[in-house]
Amino acid sequence: MCVLLLPLLAIRAFAVEPGKPSRTAVATLAARVIGARDPDPATRNPDLMAERLLGPDELALLGPDHIFRKALSTDYRQAMEDRAVAIPVAYFLVRTRFIDDGLTRAVRAGATQVVILGAGFDSRAYRLRRQLRHAKVFEVDYGPTQAFKKRRALAALGPPPSNLVYVPIDFTREQPGEVLLRAGYQPRRKTFFIWEGVTMYIPEEAVRATLQFVARRSASGSAIVFDHLSSTAVDAALAPESRRPFLDRMRAQGEPQIFGLAAGTEQAFVSSVGLTLVRHVFGVSRETRKYLTRRDGTIIGDPQWPLAAGDLPKPMILGLASAGIGWLAVAEVPQRQSRLRTNDQRYTAQSLQTDTFEMPHRRSYSWLAISATR
Repeated sequence: MCVLLLPLLAIRAFAVEPGKPSRTAVATLAARVIGARDPDPATRNPDLMAERLLGPDELALLGPDHIFRKALSTDYRQAMEDRAVAIPVAYFLVRTRFIDDGLTRAVRAGATQVVILGAGFDSRAYRLRRQLRHAKVFEVDYGPTQAFKKRRALAALGPPPSNLVYVPIDFTREQPGEVLLRAGYQPRRKTFFIWEGVTMYIPEEAVRATLQFVARRSASGSAIVFDHLSSTAVDAALAPESRRPFLDRMRAQGEPQIFGLAAGTEQAFVSSVGLTLVRHVFGVSRETRKYLTRRDGTIIGDPQWPLAAGDLPKPMILGLASAGIGWLAVAEVPQRQSRLRTNDQRYTAQSLQTDTFEMPHRRSYSWLAISATR
């Protein structure tokens, strides 16, 4: 079995100091750390290794004034009284558990490869070691950034699992097909791709290119899990006034959120790249209530989320989506007529780097973005 952490094809190289993760990546890690401190196991973020990965160097990248710095130094319950902390911590809890559940199901259903594109501080190869023991896990990332993560993981978590393959890429000279093949990726094997926290930071053409790569260069039954925002959440003219300072801050630090899907267009968008949308779940909904419900029946996050009563009304969902709550999606590679034949056909680097996936580095977008938001 092979697990791939897909490249994010995202943020421009200048947004991140060479060889280091972005501020957004560290902030996401910090949110998981806070969530993993929840005393209630029902709503605790399962990434219990996040705390060990968040060392002094990572905190320094976050900066002294970031809201999570204060939250990390206070009691969990006190920290979660601040909506600006509680909402992202709750959403990242949902995202982490949703992806973990999807990965576990995929492995049980016969996926033999996992590809994590833009792995950043992802710890799944370590913390889900038992579930992934028969799978091959590929972490693809910009070389210097991956080297930073490898050093930190070795110091904090110990030697990597034997089935984990680090796949560094020089986005100025190499294609993803080249590096994956060189690392042992086999396109004819059923694969589960993880693309977390990336789409909102890259242009539509890069989102399409990544999804087309999955559709065209992986076996039938393979799948990709990814998250995305609403188009109204990334457009300052349409977003709620309360969200605009955040959009301005992200733009100022070189990590602007620029991509989202208009409500009701998700199915058509995924179909247009050759995939089948099999799950599409809002971050705050009946489907995610199980992740957000404490043992006493109360809901973590925002007190305005009336999840205990059932589904949110559509106007409220649209409002929350415009405010930045994301959607979670799973798309599968459909059955097809020998698109990847099971005879002796050879798969070469040239065949894997064709089509629209050659675009990213020519447009100055990099796999660096992959790790920028993990």
